[in-house]
Amino acid sequence: EPLLWDKRESLGCKVVTYGIENSACDLTADLHSDGTFDIVNNGLAAAHLPVGEKFTAKLSIPGKHNVLNALAAAAVGLLLGETPELIAQGLVSYQASGMRQNIYEQDGYQIYADCYNASPDAMEATLSVLGGMAGDGRRFAVLGSMLELGDYAEEGHRRAGRAAAQYADALYAYGPDAAAMVAGAREKGMEHAYAFDDQTALVAALREDAKKGDALLFKGSRGMRMERALAMFLGEEVEA
Repeated sequence: EPLLWDKRESLGCKVVTYGIENSACDLTADLHSDGTFDIVNNGLAAAHLPVGEKFTAKLSIPGKHNVLNALAAAAVGLLLGETPELIAQGLVSYQASGMRQNIYEQDGYQIYADCYNASPDAMEATLSVLGGMAGDGRRFAVLGSMLELGDYAEEGHRRAGRAAAQYADALYAYGPDAAAMVAGAREKGMEHAYAFDDQTALVAALREDAKKGDALLFKGSRGMRMERALAMFLGEEVEA
């Protein structure tokens, strides 16, 4: 994390760093086009992976942000004496649970459901995954407001809107900050960006626009209950 990098010498404890772009980190990842990545030891005191050596790993969930999570887990495993083989096995066997990072096909749509929580960084990360979905179809970002951002709420939602314009073909925003998301998307030239204060109206409009073969991301803060919008879109029963 760039905001923490300059503080690592002043924390009063042992610090282990990991990253992708920053080759000065103790543990880094080299990404490959087939979805695998090499975990490289640049300076970690690990019994089963000497400095300068690496091993290949893979995840069953997409996203560069998840490779960073994998590096954190691998660093802990190596420090505790686990072997690269066991770490690679553990990483590839991970499956998303609950309302986190679920990608599946239903009724002809590609669905990316990540409704557990949201922050500006998480929005950008999940939107980048959406950007690689859909094939010949379109990509819909169905985003709920991010709560508890305080004074950063306006800019945080505009930032999410700008990311939606980069990775999606249409934005359907819901909640108290939906207008800020739409404003951010339109700053970047997105024409199909819409704000809603009612999930039923959002779903009705989305059903008119989305077609079989399209990819749809549903994400928002826990309090926005975006899983409810997803269920309505798929014609499932929902609680009031």
